[in-house]
Amino acid sequence: MVALLAVDPLCYQALVYAQNPWAIHLEMVCNQDMASVQNCDKPGAAENTLGYVPDWALPEGVAALMTHRHGGQSRAPYDTLNLGDHVGDDPVAVAANRRLLCRTLGVKTAFLQQVHGEAVHVLRPESGEAGAIEADIAIAQTVGLAATIMVADCLPILFAHRQRPIVAAAHAGWRGLVGADWVDHAHPGAGSEQGKHGRHGVVARTLSALQSLTGQTSEALVGDLCVWLGPCIGPQAFEVGEEVRAAFIARHAEDACYFVPQGKPDPSSNPSLRGDQAQGSHGMTATKYLADLPGLARAELARLGVRAVSGNDGGAAWCTVANAKAYFSYRRDQSTLGGSGRMAALVWLTG
Repeated sequence: MVALLAVDPLCYQALVYAQNPWAIHLEMVCNQDMASVQNCDKPGAAENTLGYVPDWALPEGVAALMTHRHGGQSRAPYDTLNLGDHVGDDPVAVAANRRLLCRTLGVKTAFLQQVHGEAVHVLRPESGEAGAIEADIAIAQTVGLAATIMVADCLPILFAHRQRPIVAAAHAGWRGLVGADWVDHAHPGAGSEQGKHGRHGVVARTLSALQSLTGQTSEALVGDLCVWLGPCIGPQAFEVGEEVRAAFIARHAEDACYFVPQGKPDPSSNPSLRGDQAQGSHGMTATKYLADLPGLARAELARLGVRAVSGNDGGAAWCTVANAKAYFSYRRDQSTLGGSGRMAALVWLTG
């Protein structure tokens, strides 16, 4: 259980976890001012911090954190808590930011090399912070080892088990969410080598890995899981092409509702208009769509039987593009500022 304690009008110990020895490390996670402390579990609310504890009904002995862009040493456009060592930032600053995060939380972790795939990395005590591990799913079964995913616009998905000491984090861009098989089906020639191996998305792959590690049936596993969706590019900003929509609806036709066409009026309703683009569901011909990434993730979790899902509901407060003061965004900043940092979503066992 999380408690917010007002120690003094000018100084707050923001977060206390009962009987968890790492609680003292979180004293400075939330900002010193009252507004930040009162809203530190809300997306985008706290500034000049390392992050916020997700508003998530976690099992006892499990903790989580979503970082913001504040509290580190990196300079613009990576200011300041950039955790990605592959984005062009000063390696010394990135290393300092990673050490600060781990020291503050009292955890070890592995910062993965994420490739929009489905490879799973199970953390071991020797994982530490170093090493080039190519994976998009992290699983932890040891106290003090954090399953960590870095994001700038992609969706971080955290998993916790209510009965077993196991947690996971998945990196879900649209490719990882739909799976390479379906990208191949809708867009032949794209990622075909990976598609041969039966990839069906990071959500299904994470559940498969957790099932293997727990020895549970799929029905028992999904009933024991609780999931949190973190901030990502929102449905107001995530413009994609027809090939992305096609990849999703080739797998599940009902996913068409998560794509809003951006185009011209439907020529069938006005014979004077002509066009050969795909017709959207709102009387438009569209070459582009606004896609609801968290909505697609929730739909996939529901299809697989996971019911306890918290976090990102597609609202503006969760959008990385719209909240520049709180979040990094590759799509917003890469072309205009020349670079973008990476945030992290972490979940770990505390004992």
